[in-house]
Amino acid sequence: MSDRDLLQEIRERYDTGWSADVKNREEMESDLRFVAGEQWPEDVRLDRESDERPCITENRLPQYVRQVANDMRANPPAIKVIAGSGGADKAVADIMTGMIRDIESKSATLRPYVSAGASAARCGIGHWRVLTDYTSPTSFEQEIRIEPVLNPFAVVWDPVAVAPTREDADWCFVIEEMSEEEFKSQYPDAKPVSFDGKDTESWSSGWLNGDDKSVRVAEYWRKIREPATVCMLADGSTGYKDDLPEGFPAEVIIAERESDRVRVEVLKTNGHEILEEAQEWPTRHIPIVPVVGEEYSVGGHMIRNSVIRFAKDSQTIYNYWLSTQTEHLALQPKAPFVATARQVQNYADVWKTANTSNHSVLIFDVDPDAPTARPMREAPPASSGAFTEQVLRAADGMKATTGIYDAGLGAQGNETSGKAIMARQREGDVGTFEFRDNLNASVEHTGRILVELIPVIYDTPRMVRILGEDGEEDFAEINKPEIDAQSGQQVVRNDLKVGEYNVHVRSGPSFTTRRQEAAESMLQFIQTSPDSASLVLDLIAKNMDWPGADEFAERFKKMLPPQVQPETDDPEEQQARAQKAQQAQEAAMLEQRNAMAEISEKEANAAEAQADARKTEIEAQKAQLEMLMQSGALQQLVTQMVQAQLAQALQPQPTPYP
Repeated sequence: MSDRDLLQEIRERYDTGWSADVKNREEMESDLRFVAGEQWPEDVRLDRESDERPCITENRLPQYVRQVANDMRANPPAIKVIAGSGGADKAVADIMTGMIRDIESKSATLRPYVSAGASAARCGIGHWRVLTDYTSPTSFEQEIRIEPVLNPFAVVWDPVAVAPTREDADWCFVIEEMSEEEFKSQYPDAKPVSFDGKDTESWSSGWLNGDDKSVRVAEYWRKIREPATVCMLADGSTGYKDDLPEGFPAEVIIAERESDRVRVEVLKTNGHEILEEAQEWPTRHIPIVPVVGEEYSVGGHMIRNSVIRFAKDSQTIYNYWLSTQTEHLALQPKAPFVATARQVQNYADVWKTANTSNHSVLIFDVDPDAPTARPMREAPPASSGAFTEQVLRAADGMKATTGIYDAGLGAQGNETSGKAIMARQREGDVGTFEFRDNLNASVEHTGRILVELIPVIYDTPRMVRILGEDGEEDFAEINKPEIDAQSGQQVVRNDLKVGEYNVHVRSGPSFTTRRQEAAESMLQFIQTSPDSASLVLDLIAKNMDWPGADEFAERFKKMLPPQVQPETDDPEEQQARAQKAQQAQEAAMLEQRNAMAEISEKEANAAEAQADARKTEIEAQKAQLEMLMQSGALQQLVTQMVQAQLAQALQPQPTPYP
C-alpha cells in the first residue's frame, strides 16, 4: 500500500471511529465536569452570581465513584498462568506468573489498573497499554511495562468491535495533542503545516486546531490478516505450517486447516504524512486495553455509561433546592422595618444599614401623627418543609440511579450483627459489580498479551526476578541450555517458547487482608486443638503484621520436627535438614535398641523367676512324697485307687438296643 492510500485509510477510519463514538464522548465530558464540580449551567450561574443569589454546589458524586474505585483497590485482580497443551510445563507457568507479578510491581507506581477502573466509573471508559523498553541505556535486553493512558479521550476504537476488551478490534488510534513548537521540535523533518486554512486540504479537519495552534499526532494500530495453513503435530502442539523448518518430516503433521495469520503493526501520523514508519508488534493482539463501564447496544450503536451518568439530574436538582432553601432562610434576619418618614428621616444613614450592620442602638423621632407608634420589623418569611423534602428526594434519586445506598457508603443502619452489615454492604457491591467484572476481563486480556509477549522479549538465557503472591522476591533461570544426563542431548530448561499457556484472573481481598484473616483463623484453630500449636506456630507468626514477625517465624520453623519441615531449594538448608533427619533417625534407632534390650532383660528376669518358682514347687512335692512313704499313707492310697478301678470294671454293662 502506498503512503497516499495508507493516509486515505487512516483519515477514513479516524473519521468513522470518532463519528461513531461522538455521543459517548459528549456524555463523558459532561460526566467529568460534574464530578469535578461544574454542575450549574453557565448562564444560570452567571445570572445568580450577578444578583448575589446563592449558587451552591454540594458535590455528592465523587463518593459514588470512590466507592466503586476503592472496591477495585480492595479486591485487586491477580493474573495466574495455567499450563495448556503442546508441551507446556507447570513449573514454567509458575515462573511466568511470577514474572507478570514483577512486571505489575514495576508498574504499580503508575497504578494502571486502578487508574483505568476509576476512569470507567467516572466517565465510562479508561485505558492502559503494554509496551517494551530496554532495561538500561546501554543494554540490549528488553523488559515489559504496563502504563496507564491518562486521557480517556485519547483512544479511538474500531466501531465494529463489540467485546468489552476490544480484542476483536481491527484497528485503533492513540492520539496526542502537540503545540506547534513541540511538533516542530519532535519532528523537525515533517512537512510544515498551516493553521490559517489557506494551504490545508480536507485532511486537516480533526487533525489541526487553529484556535490553540495544536497538531494531533496519532499512533495508528492495525491488524493485517493473511491466509495461512495451521497444522497440528503429533505431540499436540499447533502452529502455522510456514513456520516449520525446512525438511520437517511430513508424517509428524497429523492435521491441517486453512486459517488467517494476524499481524499487528503501528505507525505514527498527523493525518498529513507518515511521521514514523510502520513497525511490527510481536503479538496478535493490539496492546491497548480498555476498561468499560456499563455498555450495551441500542439500535446498533454502543452506549457506555458511568456510575454517575444518570445521577447528574438528581445532583442538579439537589443543588438548586439547596440553594433556594439557603436563599429563603438567609432572608429571615433581613426582614424590613416598618416606620413613618418622620421617625427615621433624621437618622436615614443608620436605618439604611440596619439589616447589614449590628448597631447597638437604633434611634428614631416621635411622629406627632402617631405618638405611640415606633418602628417595627416585619415578620420574617416562614421556612417551608417543601424545600427540605425536595432536597431529600434529590439525595435519594442519586442513590437509586447509582445503585449505591447509605449502607454501601458506610452509613450506620439498623443492623447489629456482622453478617447483617456485610449483607447490606454486599447489596451495593452487586449493584456496581459490572464495573469490577469488566476490569477483571480487561486484566485477563492483558494476561494473554503478556503470555504471548514474554517468550519474544525474554528470548535469551537469563536470570529473571519473580515475585510470589506474598511479594517475596526470588530468581529463576530461563531458556538455559544444558545436557540431559540420561540422553546426553542438549535440552533447554525453563524454555518459555515451548507450549501453550492460558491465563486465569482471580479477584478478591489483597494478600495482606487474607494473611490477617488466616492468622485469626489459625489462632481460633489452636484454641480448639492446643496440641497442634507447636506444629503451626511458624505459620501463625508468618501471617502476623508486626515488626519481627518474620524472625519469629524463622525461629519457630527451625524447631519443627524434620518430617514437617517445609521444602526448600537451598542446598545448604537441604544438607542441614538431611543431617538433622539422620541424627533424629539414629536417635530413634538407639532409643529402639535400648527399649528392646530393656524388654529382653525383663523377659530373662521373668523366665528366671518362673524357673525358681517351678524348682521350689518340685522340691515341695518331693518332700511331701517322702513324708507319705515314711508314714505308709502312700501305699494305702495306691491300694484304694486300684480297688476303685476294679469295682468300676466289674459293674454290668447295659444291653445295646437291637
